[in-house]
Amino acid sequence: VERGGLRLLTQDFPASRRWPKQQGGRLPSSLEEDLVEAWQAEASEDPWRVLDAWTAVTQKLRHPAEPAPGSDDALRIALIQRRLDTRWKLLDFPADDYYSEQISQQTIAQMEDSLHLDPDDQPTYVRLISHYRTKERLKDARRLLEPALQRWPEDPVVLQEALETALAGNAFKKAATLAHRILARDPINSRARNSLLGARLAHARKQLMKGRVDLAEKELAAAEEWAQGQKASRRVELLRGFLALQQDRTVGATALRTVTERLGGDLTARLDLAIEASRLRQPLGPLMKQLGLPKLRSPENKADLSALLHRLRELMDGGEKIPREILDFFAPALKAGSKLELTAQESESACETLRRCALHAARLAYARAALKRWPESPVFELHAFESKYEGRYYRLSHGDIERLEGALARARASGDMRTAHRIQEVMHQLPFM
Repeated sequence: VERGGLRLLTQDFPASRRWPKQQGGRLPSSLEEDLVEAWQAEASEDPWRVLDAWTAVTQKLRHPAEPAPGSDDALRIALIQRRLDTRWKLLDFPADDYYSEQISQQTIAQMEDSLHLDPDDQPTYVRLISHYRTKERLKDARRLLEPALQRWPEDPVVLQEALETALAGNAFKKAATLAHRILARDPINSRARNSLLGARLAHARKQLMKGRVDLAEKELAAAEEWAQGQKASRRVELLRGFLALQQDRTVGATALRTVTERLGGDLTARLDLAIEASRLRQPLGPLMKQLGLPKLRSPENKADLSALLHRLRELMDGGEKIPREILDFFAPALKAGSKLELTAQESESACETLRRCALHAARLAYARAALKRWPESPVFELHAFESKYEGRYYRLSHGDIERLEGALARARASGDMRTAHRIQEVMHQLPFM
């Protein structure tokens, strides 16, 4: 039975298994039936069904004999095993209970097995090493790093994983050696530099919070070796300002104020100051009073607003958990930015950033401002609805529901399926919908 014909059987399987025979063909084999069931499972989007169905397929491919590594059947099995992560992301399946954790663990086992069947697949090595490191399973990360480095000793991607793993284990000398190897082959590799810089600064903060100013100074000196460019230098300068603050409050306050002003004194500089303070567990309000900085102003122009929003996204993309205190501190300035004349793309970008920050009032202000310029725009109707109710969908306004339904219809009519899908997801959460 041809593969395209097999796919047709998913519509009414297992009753449809006799269709090929009725059309003068043959019945599907046991392996082909398992394939149809796997496609059916994928259509259901049930992670357990997907995992079980594809496992059944790989078990059939292992009989009557285990395929040799690198053989066609071995590669087919390996591709299926990797699909559990590349397509279904089951490696990072939320471990909110025992059974969810089992999905992740079984996926890990299958992906590790795929490396035995197809040991030349570098992306799977990198994916598993990174996953183990994220889960603080450094022993497992190092176990896979060893064969990866043997196969690709000079590959920058593998070397970067080795660098990140060394840093996770506080092996700074080894990390520095690896960074130099990466930079020798790729002098503009910013990730290697930033990894070393970030680790050194983190250790400087730890020493500073312990009151070990001498060791913090030593770490900052080491960090300066890796600080290249204005952004990296800003991070070192700010932390050095806090170091001065700990030694002498008057001198330190002047130093930090000078650093902030030298960095432009704008909203982005103030955000970086606030973030550094939070990393050092220093309350934001008292610090601002101590430094005598002027009251936080509203964005003066689009460039000012764009820089602040970009910095917020940059922090979140890098895994930074921005404290609520900081977000609330900047919320009035961000909300005031909605009065600027923004393009539709700029307005949508602002709404998305504020959604990630859970700054609902500010997001609502941008959505409403955009709807005045582009009435009935589906994406801004969505942002307005979500930010107004903040996920608490009770006592809903009938008019709001009608507007959301209209936005869904318009999104579909215009071919904006991404927005249509997002609106549908919200509507599924509404009572009586």
